[in-house]
Amino acid sequence: MGTKTMTAKYAGTCTACKAPIARGQRIEWRRGAGARHVDCAKPGAPTGPTMWSGGRLVELPPLDRACKHCGSAMVWGALGFAICRPCEARKALEERMERLTRDYVSAGLGEENF
Repeated sequence: MGTKTMTAKYAGTCTACKAPIARGQRIEWRRGAGARHVDCAKPGAPTGPTMWSGGRLVELPPLDRACKHCGSAMVWGALGFAICRPCEARKALEERMERLTRDYVSAGLGEENF
């Protein structure tokens, strides 16, 4: 069975560029290999990080800078923003702890028990 070109019925991740595939985008799909953007299937398609902009796939420039907070290497996030994975993980943990504390206090258990 060969490759099928179709409109994506479901959201997913491109096997070629690792960017999100939105429902309704044109994709190429093959059993066992998964789906990829039609643009990623063309010869000469971008090989580095990419994102969708203005209805087309654009290649993102390499990131050669470090995080100003912790010094870790910056990477491209899913939405095309430069992120630092350790700082993003720390930020997510802090937000979760804040929510848990707020829920604990609002349940009447008090901050003194925390």
